[in-house]
Amino acid sequence: PDCQQWTTGRRLEKLLLDILQQHRFQPGVGSNAYMGKAFHALLTRIRHSAHHRIGWHCDDAITYVPEDPIVYLNWGATGVVLIRPRNRRNQQVKVLVAQPGDVYIFGGTFQEQFEHAEPPLCHWPDILERYRSDMQLDEIQAMAEEIARLGHVERVRHYMSVRWHTNHFTAC
Repeated sequence: PDCQQWTTGRRLEKLLLDILQQHRFQPGVGSNAYMGKAFHALLTRIRHSAHHRIGWHCDDAITYVPEDPIVYLNWGATGVVLIRPRNRRNQQVKVLVAQPGDVYIFGGTFQEQFEHAEPPLCHWPDILERYRSDMQLDEIQAMAEEIARLGHVERVRHYMSVRWHTNHFTAC
């Protein structure tokens, strides 16, 4: 649903616009190009005990262009994001462990070349076993800690994705 109907949604919009406005001009760089673009922010809640997941997808939209990044801000519980090439000829998967406070930026041609997913916590032990050799120690530890908490403490991951849109339609 459109967050404009809620007070918190209107506050979030004001906060994001105020931050952009404060940084609208950078000495030596010029005007902030994002001030003239539409954007939307999406808040997602992943409850580990409910086995929430997001399947393989890419954020394809005709309104996106490679120059417009999609930014993910993570807080709450740890999360796992899997990335693989869209063409699937190369089945190599990269595991990103999103810890509280992490920010990910999917920019450039990422959406054209890759797809991503968020597996449920019950799949993490298999993921950890399969991809451990490609992961950093802190990522392994964060996943192991989250796996150990399952069933003992309710854990919820929140993240906000902010997406800018350069292309528009008449009804936009």
